[in-house]
Amino acid sequence: MTEEHDTSPEPTTSPSETGDGSHENTGNDSGHGVVRVLVGCGSLKRDEPTEARTLYTSGYFTKKRDFAELYGDDWFIVSAKHHVIDPETVIEPYDTSLTNMSADERRSWGEDASVELRALDWDHVDTVVVLMGQKYINPIRTTLETLPVRVLYPFDDTEGNGEQNKWLKNQVQRAKHTASGEKPSLSLTIDECDTGNQTALTNFS
Repeated sequence: MTEEHDTSPEPTTSPSETGDGSHENTGNDSGHGVVRVLVGCGSLKRDEPTEARTLYTSGYFTKKRDFAELYGDDWFIVSAKHHVIDPETVIEPYDTSLTNMSADERRSWGEDASVELRALDWDHVDTVVVLMGQKYINPIRTTLETLPVRVLYPFDDTEGNGEQNKWLKNQVQRAKHTASGEKPSLSLTIDECDTGNQTALTNFS
């Protein structure tokens, strides 16, 4: 996975945490229903076991995490080593990346990750937002497109981490201007794709 080289630790407090550390899941009222976010992992990591949501230390991952916790009703991390992880699962640092895998290894990873994706409870989910690069999306794209939900790929219309960082920063800032106690609405301008439930997300209104 291509990551920006940001070695400075980022704040670990979730922007959607309540005072007691719990997370509010109030549902999204923007017409996209209940939103789940899938976040790609990061190459920069802490050097000790910790919850997956705080293991990855780059500013790029932190922005994706903030987006997921602000806009998502729930979210999961897609990892080169652990496949699909609940963000509160404690894991050890690792040095595995799809970038260093052969085509056969990526295919095998995709099969395992697809099994775990399908095993998630999708009955209450209406929309899934995919915040991952193509190396992580391609091995599981078929599975994503067969899920019983609308799938949004915001990074399809960006060129590299620079644009993605800027896009994420803008969306996080927008959400933080939401009135206290309210869930920010996922208000999207979208271009419908020709196939299935695949939707490319161009920008937030």
